[in-house]
Amino acid sequence: MAVNTTSTLSDQFQKYFSKQLLEKIMPTLRLAPFAKKSPLPGKSGSKEMRWFRFAAPSTANIQEVSTEGTTPGSSEKSLSLETVDAVLTQYLQYITLTDILTATELFNHVEESIREHGEDAALHMDNLIRNELASNETGKNYVYADTDWANSNSTAISASNVLDAVTALKIDSAPTVDGNHYAGVFPCETARDLMRDSDWLEVHKYSAPDGLFEGEVGKLYGCRVLETNQGFRSESTGSQYSYSASGDTYSSFVFGRNAYGVPELNSQSPFSPQVIIADTADKSDPGNLKTVVTYKSFYTAKTLQPKWVAEIYSGTAFS
Repeated sequence: MAVNTTSTLSDQFQKYFSKQLLEKIMPTLRLAPFAKKSPLPGKSGSKEMRWFRFAAPSTANIQEVSTEGTTPGSSEKSLSLETVDAVLTQYLQYITLTDILTATELFNHVEESIREHGEDAALHMDNLIRNELASNETGKNYVYADTDWANSNSTAISASNVLDAVTALKIDSAPTVDGNHYAGVFPCETARDLMRDSDWLEVHKYSAPDGLFEGEVGKLYGCRVLETNQGFRSESTGSQYSYSASGDTYSSFVFGRNAYGVPELNSQSPFSPQVIIADTADKSDPGNLKTVVTYKSFYTAKTLQPKWVAEIYSGTAFS
């Protein structure tokens, strides 16, 4: 007797496509909120940003008036103005969609293209800031889990390392980010090592847990710790200033307010990020066969005061 089954009549069956997208892997980005943001107006005659600061306080020119009515003239104080410059670089990414794809699509690929441009841009900007903080800057504070950078890959970070970083910033008069604490952005691996320390203060144990930074996981010796899965890593057999995704040496950054700067993204400047959708026919595409969704921006990241940054080199106990 013939028995009809789903196998014998399989041509009628098709896969059901759920329009509920699965959650994608997203990076944790922590550095941009702490940057000093400065606008670069259009028609300014430059694509270079310049920050200024006057010299730090000094008592070198304060003199005793030894003779009544006579102004001492041997050591007059002069004003000193320092500058920090950064050149903006243009970046671009584009996605091309055919007319047949957009006519038959299950999902709105223009909307997804815009969304992915934004996500990619945020990751790219965070990486630029991270790499700038890890660059070779004169005056920056370095803390090593072992004797030096080359040997720190085999030693996990410790609470003492964080204390040394905070102390170095205090010595250099770095302003705190909230009036009381410095900020620290740590790779997940080194943050994990610190959480095992008896001096670690978990977020839920704060006496006033309001006003948390996004990604904040605890405090240690006056440093509010945030964790990121986009931390800087270098290879102990290579260069300490070159990023390596598989590097065995981890960089954890502790910094004060306005230690580094970036362009203001919310301004009306033509340098602000833009998404451009080209969906009309032109000489290169007379049949209007393609839609091109493009992201472009001008961006840079610059350490404004190296003395207000401390970089901790270490390995990790995580495996």
